[in-house]
Amino acid sequence: MKRFLAFVFVLITIIILGYLQPIYFPVKKTEIAKVDTEQQSNFQQALPYEKLPTTGYADYIGKNSSFLINQLGMPSAKITANYNYECWQFNRSNGEYIEANVKDGKIAAIKVLNKTQETTPFHLGMTLSEVSHKITIYSNFNFSYNKKQYNLELTEEDMNYRPLIAFNNDTFAILFFGQGNKKLIGIIYLDKESLLTMLPYQLNKGQQLLPNKQQIGNYSKKQLIQVINRLRKAEKLPVYTENRDNQKQAELFIEEFNEKKTLFLSDERLRKLSEIQNSPFVNLNFSLSSEEVKQWLTIENMNQNNRTIIYQEPIYDPVFTLLSWFSDPLDYSKFNHKQKEMLSVALDNHSMLILIHRNIDEKSLNKGK
Repeated sequence: MKRFLAFVFVLITIIILGYLQPIYFPVKKTEIAKVDTEQQSNFQQALPYEKLPTTGYADYIGKNSSFLINQLGMPSAKITANYNYECWQFNRSNGEYIEANVKDGKIAAIKVLNKTQETTPFHLGMTLSEVSHKITIYSNFNFSYNKKQYNLELTEEDMNYRPLIAFNNDTFAILFFGQGNKKLIGIIYLDKESLLTMLPYQLNKGQQLLPNKQQIGNYSKKQLIQVINRLRKAEKLPVYTENRDNQKQAELFIEEFNEKKTLFLSDERLRKLSEIQNSPFVNLNFSLSSEEVKQWLTIENMNQNNRTIIYQEPIYDPVFTLLSWFSDPLDYSKFNHKQKEMLSVALDNHSMLILIHRNIDEKSLNKGK
C-alpha cells in the first residue's frame, strides 16, 4: 500500500512539473527564429544597390546637347513642345535609331532600340539570366535629388521585365525585356528628374515630380510605326504595313473620342478618366479595356474580330510607352499576332491611339504608304 501511494505521489508530481514547466520556462526557439527572419528581411531591404561604372550612353546623361551632335551628328528631327523637354531623333547611316530627350540644353534621356557598343555591358537580345550573371538586379533604390530623399520599389514583374540599373554618375537605365522571346528589346538611359517624372515604379518615399503639361508635340506617326516594327522584329514577328484608309480611320477615332466616349464608357470609368485628365502626374494612365473597344467598334458598325484599338492618355514619351507595352503581358497580347496586319498611329494633345486591322488583301496593300 505504501509503495502504491508513493507511486501515485511521484506520478502526480511529474504531471504537475510537466504542466508548469512551459509556463515558467517557455521555449523561445520560435520567437528567436521569427526575430531572425525579420532582421534578415530588413537587412536585405537596407542593402545599398550596386552602381555600375559609367560607360557609353550612360556617360552622355547630364552633358550639354552639343555633345550629342559631336557624337551622333545633326539630328534628323527635333520635336518641340513635348511637355517640358525636346526630343531629338537620329536615323544613322548604319541603321541605328536613337532618341534623346533634351531639357534646358542638357541630355536628360537616351532611348536605344538597336545593338551598339555604347550600351556595354548590355546588348539587345540578352536574356534576363545573362544580365543577372553580369550584375545584381535590385528591388529597392534609395537616393537623393534636390536635397530630398526618395525610395523606389520594383515589383517582381518589374525586376523580370523592366529592371532598373544605377551608374556611378548618379544616372539610371531601364532595361526592357519583351514578353514574347524574353529578350532585351530596348534601353532607356535617364537622369533622376526624368525617372521621378515618368515614375514607372512604386514610390515609397518622396514626391513625384510634375512636368509642364503641354501638347504631345509634332511626333512623326510614321516614325512611331517604324519603332513598333523594330520591336516586332525583335520579337521575330512580321512588320506591320501602312494604309491610307486605315490611317484616316485612326485619326477620325481619336478626334471623336471625347465626343463619343459617353456611349461606351460607364459613369465610373468617365469619372476615372476625368480624374486622370485633371491630374498633374503623367504616370497615371487611362487605357481602354477590350470590352470598351468592342462597344466602340459596334457603335461604328465595324467588325470586332479583325480590328483592335489601343488608346492611352496621357503620353509623356511615346517610345517609353511603346517599350512599356511590349514588356507588359496584357498590352503585348495586342501586338503579338503572327499574321499580316495593318497598323496606324494617331496623336492628339496628350493621347495616342493605335488601330490594328487584320485580314489584309492585295487591294488594301496597294493603298498603303
